[in-house]
Amino acid sequence: MTNFKLEQKENVFILTMTNKDNTFTIDILNELDALIDKVENYKGNTALLITSNYEKTWSTGINLDWYLPLSLEDKEKFKWLMEKVLARIALLDMPTIAAINGNAYAGGAIMASGMDFRIMRSDRGRYCFPEINVKIPFTDVFMEIVKVIPTPALEEMLFTGKALGGEECFERNVVHKIYPLDELFDKSFEIAKLMAQKDRTTYKTTKLFYKKALHQVYLKHLKQ
Repeated sequence: MTNFKLEQKENVFILTMTNKDNTFTIDILNELDALIDKVENYKGNTALLITSNYEKTWSTGINLDWYLPLSLEDKEKFKWLMEKVLARIALLDMPTIAAINGNAYAGGAIMASGMDFRIMRSDRGRYCFPEINVKIPFTDVFMEIVKVIPTPALEEMLFTGKALGGEECFERNVVHKIYPLDELFDKSFEIAKLMAQKDRTTYKTTKLFYKKALHQVYLKHLKQ
């Protein structure tokens, strides 16, 4: 495993993205998918906290230098896998917390949107859906994931590609909390520890009701 570090501290799984820009390729998504298997197979109440060890970037989504030269067939295979993995994270049967220490762009912002609690750095970093500008349309799976963002903010972000900083994200309810970088991980971990005490079966049921539309689209996606 070269792109992530997975550890368990107390009753919380901490998944750290370990590349500079934490972009997605098919190999990286397969690695992430396997790590989600490990977390999901854990028996007992727990929570997942996803962070990055690079202070300027949480994740910037698809590695475009890798993606653009692909054949149409390979692009479709990659898109299918990306939809699967990000939907799995959004539907994971435990509390999920994103400690967004830097830029969350495109697929990275979609992944963050799928998590139950989004805790963002207050002083630097941007949250952005630039798909309208890079000419990569949202899919039905991705759209269902990001619909947790309040409508006025989501519409502006989707249709203009506007990037929001931490303070504006908090003011517009895109994220739940903001903290300075030196407090971000500890505060996020406190939330993760608290949420890890929740009954996992009840949490799963509640999440599937709350994200019923995403769950239905995801099940349809798996049959394709």
